[in-house]
Parts: sequence; structure tokens; C-alpha cells
Amino acid sequence: MSYFKKFGNIAFCRVYSRKNAKVKQARIVYDSALSIACFDTQWAVYCFSTCLRVTPCHYTIDQKSFCRKFVATLTQLPSNTRDIDLAPLTRDLGAKAVNIPFSLNSYKPKRWAYVTFNSQETMDAAMEQIIGCAPNQCPSRQERGRTRGRNSVAALKERFNINQPARPKERSRSGSHSRSRSKGPSNSQLSQPQKLLANT
Repeated sequence: MSYFKKFGNIAFCRVYSRKNAKVKQARIVYDSALSIACFDTQWAVYCFSTCLRVTPCHYTIDQKSFCRKFVATLTQLPSNTRDIDLAPLTRDLGAKAVNIPFSLNSYKPKRWAYVTFNSQETMDAAMEQIIGCAPNQCPSRQERGRTRGRNSVAALKERFNINQPARPKERSRSGSHSRSRSKGPSNSQLSQPQKLLANT
């Protein structure tokens, strides 16, 4: 919780888990309301490699629901992609948060991410920019307010170089143009911090 000290003096902090919850939450109380004013527009923070959602406790049920209303599902991510790897997406496309779920068995990140936006217009514009087509013309499916684009991973990997293997050195002595197969990241386990949901 030391990361959250940058926003102000912490009067109280408690980390807990709800029944049958897959993640933990933290309730942080500051000694001044000004410390959480920034979270009216900033919905998440990056702590190490994890994107932590932050929701002020004084929000109404409708306000909390609105912060999770416009969510797009980005599928077919490279193995071991972390939240921080998708940070350029949030900055460039105006997304509010990016969260990659973890496997309960191996605790490795899964190959899809939930990208949260603050409006339907912003989400549609992001889809058009990443996939390269208008939302109503893309071969996507919309289920329960979540949009799945099948062709987004190629443009995303090319644009942000997410987990791309290093380019092989050119062979000066060989005149052949045969392609060498390069595999993605190794399957070695990466140290991942415990994912928290921070409510301030």
C-alpha cells in the first residue's frame, strides 16, 4: 500500500477478500478528501505490472456501475502479456483501465484483456482505430455490453510491439531469403504481484 501514500496521508488501510471472490480488495482512508479528488477522472493506477482499479467509496451504486459499463474484450494476446504492456493502449485510445485475468491454477495471465472506457463513443472510436474498420462493419460480437474483435491482435502487436521477439540478425554471407521461424516469449514463469482491487 506504500504506492498510495503518494496521493496523501493514509489514516486507515485494510486488505480483505469477499466471499468466493477471485481477487482481493483494499479499503484506503485518507485524512483529506482532496487526496482522492483525482480519482473522479482517473479510474486506475499502475502498480508494478498490474493495473489496479480505484473507486471512491462515496460513489453511488449507479456511479460504480457506470465505471464498468463500457468494456471491450481484447482477445488472442501473446502469452505472458501483462497489464503494463497494454498501457500505451490506455494512453493513446483514451481507455480508463486494462485488466488481464489470471489463471487460478498456474497464476499466469490469460490471453485476453478487459479494456474499460468512459463512453460508448470512445470505445467505438478505439475499435475503429485498432481494428481498422467502423464498429458496425467489423466482424465482431457484442454480448452484454462487451465487444470482441477477432482481428485486433495483429494491429496491436505491430503498433505497440507487445512481447515481440527480437529480430534475427541478417546473414551477410548467405544470399538465401529463407524465413526463420521465431517463437514468442518463453514459457518461463514471471513473478506477478498479487492483484488487488483498491477502493478509496
